Amino acid sequence: FRRKGDARVSRTSLPLVRLRLDIKDLELAKALRDPSVFKRARDEEKVNVSTLLDNIHAEGIPEERWVALGKHLCGACTDFALSCITSPNLCTEGRASVIAVVFATCCHHLCELRDLNALASTEEDQQAILRLPGTEYTISAAEFAAIASMSSWAVSGTAVDKERQATGVCCKRVIDALRIQYLKQNGYRSAYLCQYIEKGITEENVTIVAFR
Repeated sequence: FRRKGDARVSRTSLPLVRLRLDIKDLELAKALRDPSVFKRARDEEKVNVSTLLDNIHAEGIPEERWVALGKHLCGACTDFALSCITSPNLCTEGRASVIAVVFATCCHHLCELRDLNALASTEEDQQAILRLPGTEYTISAAEFAAIASMSSWAVSGTAVDKERQATGVCCKRVIDALRIQYLKQNGYRSAYLCQYIEKGITEENVTIVAFR
C-alpha cells in the first residue's frame, strides 16, 4: 500500500481498521472479536467493549452483515479470502455474516491446487479430484497445474498469438468457475463472473460477484 491513498485515510466517517498480516494466516472470526477491532463499528464515545462482546456472545444471530471487497487479489489470495469469509465460525464466534462478495481476480498462473477451496470429487480415482462445474469432466492435479500455467497467455500481449491468448482467457475462467461453484456450495444463492471495465484499462477485468 505504499504511496496509495488508502494508506493515509484520514478524512472519513467510516470506522476503518487496518490489519497487517498475510491473509493466509487471517482468522476472521477472531479478528472481529478482538476488542481493538470491535470498536470499528462504534462511535468514539466511551463504551465498555468487554460488556458489548459478552452481550453479542449471548445472542444467537449475527450482529452485523458485511460485504467483502477485494481488488486485485493475486493468485491464491482470492482462495484465501474465500476461505476467510466462508469460515464456519464466522457467524458463531465473529457474530458477522458476509452477505455479498466482490473480488477482482488476477495472476491465475500463481494459483496452486493445494490452496483451492473447491470440493473434492467423489471419484475413486484420487488423481481426478476436481469436477468442472456444469460438466462431467474431472481435472487431475497435473491438468490443474497446466491450466494455471497456460492462464498467463491471456495477459502476455504480443508475446503470444491470438489462439494462445484465447486459451489463456479460458484457463482463467475455469479457475474462477471453480471458485464460483465453491461459493454456491457455501450458501451464496447467486454467484457469477462480471466484466467490470474495458480490457484496454486492464486485462485483469473480471470480478467474482456473489450474494446470499
